[in-house]
Amino acid sequence: MSAPSKENFFQSLTADTWCGWDWCRKLYGYSVTDPAFLERVFARLDELNRPRVKTIYGIYYRTQIAHERAQEREAGEWLTRQIDKNYERQVKEWQKKVKKSSRARNYATISQMLGFN
Repeated sequence: MSAPSKENFFQSLTADTWCGWDWCRKLYGYSVTDPAFLERVFARLDELNRPRVKTIYGIYYRTQIAHERAQEREAGEWLTRQIDKNYERQVKEWQKKVKKSSRARNYATISQMLGFN
């Protein structure tokens, strides 16, 4: 069985088509890649005298956008935490490295002063 295309989706739209949440999800997916498709579907809904479907889609759209923004916010917060962790780790590694080289330099200087070279 092949995946339904957006043209099949459009052609299947009749006065009796159930336009629930799954239908809205499909329309949203198709309209993300082809914004003109949404206009075609809305024109078809007007022809079929189904203005409430546009309202239902509007509610779905606002809900979907809010959900996406929440996900983006969470991802941004996670990324900020990861950057902070990595920065702190790198600073600690650098401090250890500088401390080691400083100790080695001090040891060499003291050894030289005491004539152990």
